[in-house]
Amino acid sequence: MLRRRLTLGLVAAIAAIVLAGCGSSSSSSSSSTIGSLYTLIGDTPLCDILSFRLTATGLDLVPTTGTTNATILNSNVTAIKVGFSILQEFSTVLALTSVVSQTYNQGSFAVSAPVVVRYDPTQNPPISSVTATTSAATTMFPVEPPVTISASAISVMQMDLDLQHSVQFTTNSQGQVTGATVTPVVTVGALSASSTGFTELDDLVGFVLSVNPNTFTSGTPGTSSATTFAGSMSIQLLSSSVSGAGGPAVNVSFPTDYFAQNIICASATVSNQPCSSMLLNQVLTPSFVEVDALIDPNGNLVAKSVQLEDVENVAQSMLAFIGYVLTKPTTDSSGNVAFDLFILEEEPDDDFAVPLDSVVTVTAPASTVYSVGQPANDFANLGFGAAQLAVGEEVVVHGIFTRPTPPPPPAVAPLTTVAAAKIYLKLQTHLGNFSSLLADASDDHTGAFVLAPCASLFNNAPIYVFTDSTTNFVNLSGLSALTAQPTLTVKGLLEFQPKATTINGVTVPAGSLVLLARQVHQLT
Repeated sequence: MLRRRLTLGLVAAIAAIVLAGCGSSSSSSSSSTIGSLYTLIGDTPLCDILSFRLTATGLDLVPTTGTTNATILNSNVTAIKVGFSILQEFSTVLALTSVVSQTYNQGSFAVSAPVVVRYDPTQNPPISSVTATTSAATTMFPVEPPVTISASAISVMQMDLDLQHSVQFTTNSQGQVTGATVTPVVTVGALSASSTGFTELDDLVGFVLSVNPNTFTSGTPGTSSATTFAGSMSIQLLSSSVSGAGGPAVNVSFPTDYFAQNIICASATVSNQPCSSMLLNQVLTPSFVEVDALIDPNGNLVAKSVQLEDVENVAQSMLAFIGYVLTKPTTDSSGNVAFDLFILEEEPDDDFAVPLDSVVTVTAPASTVYSVGQPANDFANLGFGAAQLAVGEEVVVHGIFTRPTPPPPPAVAPLTTVAAAKIYLKLQTHLGNFSSLLADASDDHTGAFVLAPCASLFNNAPIYVFTDSTTNFVNLSGLSALTAQPTLTVKGLLEFQPKATTINGVTVPAGSLVLLARQVHQLT
């Protein structure tokens, strides 16, 4: 797992550090012809695929003129397991790299070891792994718009994997899936910078490596580009490892008025300090965090929201497990809850002890703390507790795992158990079709509609989607533009409502799934 720290301050410093640590251009040009490139990676979903994982072994960019390619990921140095299922309509930082200053209009992406896991209610637990192969070791792609790297400056490139067109399943005469061929279909292009920055990244997840509580200035002193920050955290992203390698460590920088913005929140008092008075130097490592951040024009990841959840300890088998609630939670007479969880990601990585894409049984005593991972997304103030747990929700479980003693063959070993101390509802994405409009206010953004999810996990249960004035509509003007076709992806907070409630003037029946939407995206 990568443990290096990347300091995001002056752009020249970024380039120098990246050259030393995260890969470099294949050119030997001097630093005056070098710029820095963020490569972001995301995914669009595919129904009934619980997990889709690739090992990224190489990424090169090809210039419009000349013969010198830029190496973003070097197969001889880095191989990163990327779990695309957790990146549905999200992006994370795949690499921060120094690149020769020129324009690049195409590239190649090398992958290996595809993993595909489907939801399969005929199995116990209800998952099945699909034998998957790649059609080719390397995929070529255009870069549209092209990426232009400027000397001693920051550029940002977005990669999106189209999962629906990247996986071709094979079936037998009974219609059962017997295998899959993976041909990555990626869309890649440069992002333009506005006066505030390049893009916002929703719900980055990782763990804190170190904390810098000291004030620093980024940009050219005495100019409008100079920004002063109150400090920063170094956070490990994409911690799943291959041969000891992992994703980048990045710094999240805090504005000087971060107290006023309330962007550090520890609802479970991580260091025994409430959210309103926690200082940066009180943040413990390796705390698990969920972060909303903006990439500013100087290349700083500027915190918009930071949720500190719990302090993990691999030596004591204490981890954060991110995944889907796979079975209906049960509650005994003492208030103890139990359910099975499909693991998409672990923070920090301990894949050897508890494999990714496996199922664990979570036991949550009555003392377990429940909370929303990013409280600002709960615009209807629904809260979250044991009664709101349901199949299909994506949650973060913080707890101590225990592996059972394997019984003698042919007996099947019981599942690993996780004793939950805290459970957080995570921002998540669900795929389906518009069913009916329930409310549409005059702003055409605030209202409600019914989503028919395509995932079998929901057993055809409708999802009541609620939006507000801040909901982002992509490829749609607003609620009035919704139609039965094409497919929608909705990003937000999904939870079960055991009692009838009213949101945006719409009555939700007891026993319904409610999704508070941060984004509604019509796929084209």
